[in-house]
Amino acid sequence: MKTACVLFFCLLFSATAAGAAPVRDETGHFSLDLPEGWNMAGQDFSGPERDNLAKFFDCLDAEASELRFLGWIKPAPGASIPAAFCVTYRPEGVGKAGRILRESEGKQKEEATSRFIDVFVARMHENYARRGLEMEVGSADLLEAGEDLVLILEAGLRSKTGTFRRSSTVFLHEDALLEIGAIYTRKTPVFAMDQLDALPQSLIWLK
Repeated sequence: MKTACVLFFCLLFSATAAGAAPVRDETGHFSLDLPEGWNMAGQDFSGPERDNLAKFFDCLDAEASELRFLGWIKPAPGASIPAAFCVTYRPEGVGKAGRILRESEGKQKEEATSRFIDVFVARMHENYARRGLEMEVGSADLLEAGEDLVLILEAGLRSKTGTFRRSSTVFLHEDALLEIGAIYTRKTPVFAMDQLDALPQSLIWLK
């Protein structure tokens, strides 16, 4: 995935990626350019790939009412999944945290940022430990993009079947939180990596 600085620049000057179709979320609050050619599912997902994908995404836990979009590619029947993404949206509950992060200064801002990142990372560690996976954080940066705050996290995952990469791009927008999580490997095709990189850049807030 691209570095935090590159992604921050792209968030401010995003453009529709080739091979992507803009999709309006059913809540009407945002739209994303979902990549074409991927398998897609929503909250009612019950297909044969559910167990495999649920191992990597807690958005598929029971009663995952925040799940908006789920996508994955599969090169051939019976083959492993080299890339997947999950979009979750929580319409309210983070406004206070966002205000503290924006309005604090100096050491207080550093401490507030550190606490926010630590809480988010701890939740991910717990989710993956419950799934029998080890997560090692590579980087975590909280940036300002216009009126939004954006957390960009890169991590590695280890399982009995191999190693994976996990990224999260988390937007704090007014009182809402939107997360775009992605899973990929060293064998993920370049075109799929480009589509994963383009996904958070395509976000448009409608309300």
